Amino acid sequence: IARNASVVVTDSDYQRQLISRRLHIPTERIRLFYCGWDHMAPVEPDEGIFQRMPELKRGEYYYTLGSIAPHKNYRWVREVAARHPESIFVVAGGKDLKSFGDDKLAVSGGNLRFPGYVTDGESKALMSHCKAFLQPSKFEGFGIPPLEALSVGARCLLSNATCLPELYGDCCSYFDPDDYDVDLEELLARPVAPPDRVLERYTWEHVARSWLDCLRELAEG
Repeated sequence: IARNASVVVTDSDYQRQLISRRLHIPTERIRLFYCGWDHMAPVEPDEGIFQRMPELKRGEYYYTLGSIAPHKNYRWVREVAARHPESIFVVAGGKDLKSFGDDKLAVSGGNLRFPGYVTDGESKALMSHCKAFLQPSKFEGFGIPPLEALSVGARCLLSNATCLPELYGDCCSYFDPDDYDVDLEELLARPVAPPDRVLERYTWEHVARSWLDCLRELAEG
């Protein structure tokens, strides 16, 4: 790639700088094509998830979505949940953790809930009614779930690591992903900007146009 590619494409400036440093590619050869949220627009929220999980009260649980891989920092959720026994924390996504040696920890109990895989409709319902959407990752290339959560009006509390502050700016609140004593209520009390500018910027139509423009430019030499 470093020797032969005319253009390298990635989805955040954090990634662009990382690629440039690691592969010694000038940043001007690395283009940014962001991700989008509008695949969620036609999805109907599946409120049936609340029948499957009757212990969830709308507006009173925290929700996070993704595989429980090390870089997703599930440990933060586990530790913070232990310090906030008054709230339920829902961790949706794949639970096949054999490669990470953490299978026994992905079991519902106490104030942690692991529904496993959820459909887009179920996830949209969980995002729509959560107290806040959490993204405690220590590494992300982009991080689409917070964008999906913002599109349904959810408050988002995100790690201040890697690309997340760059992409989500002042419409989210941030925490140190190694701080297990974070005050979630204090974070939620902080004012944030409306997500409109972010939602307008990151759409799949913009991504498609960027690709078309790039391919036409390369085809024309």
